[in-house]
Amino acid sequence: LEDYPVNAPIETLSISATDADAGLNRLITFSIAENDNGLFNINPSTGAITLNRPLDYETAQQHQIVVQASDNGNMVMSSTASVTLYVNDINDNSPVFDTSTLTMWVYENSAPQHIGTIMASDVDSHDGNEVSYFELVEDNDLFAVDAWTGEVFTLVPLNREEQGEYT
Repeated sequence: LEDYPVNAPIETLSISATDADAGLNRLITFSIAENDNGLFNINPSTGAITLNRPLDYETAQQHQIVVQASDNGNMVMSSTASVTLYVNDINDNSPVFDTSTLTMWVYENSAPQHIGTIMASDVDSHDGNEVSYFELVEDNDLFAVDAWTGEVFTLVPLNREEQGEYT
């Protein structure tokens, strides 16, 4: 439901009620008796529930409302039902590096080696919030990043006199 459009009926949720009375007394009007911060609306005739604003899984994974069905009798009779809506997460957030600046040190003229690991996280719920892919923005012949682990490697010995710093 996280990417469900506002004001569109939630198709997988069907609210219905019956009344054994005859004639107009058996007509049912739906309403929301308890609304989770006004997030939901209900069509009084059909019972179709819609969103008043978008849902966000990272804010709340479920919402609870109480729906009321009332008949049109002279003495109005009603019944309520509790409805729990579970929010499915979508990939709507970008990964974030654990630090915006990372410094790694390597001795000059050393053999190619592992010099550090970059870490990032993602607030979306997939796979324990793990980032599944890293890549270098600029291809070069000096460094490599393991796409799955974030480990950074030198590919050749580096010479400080030729270049003392790499970004």
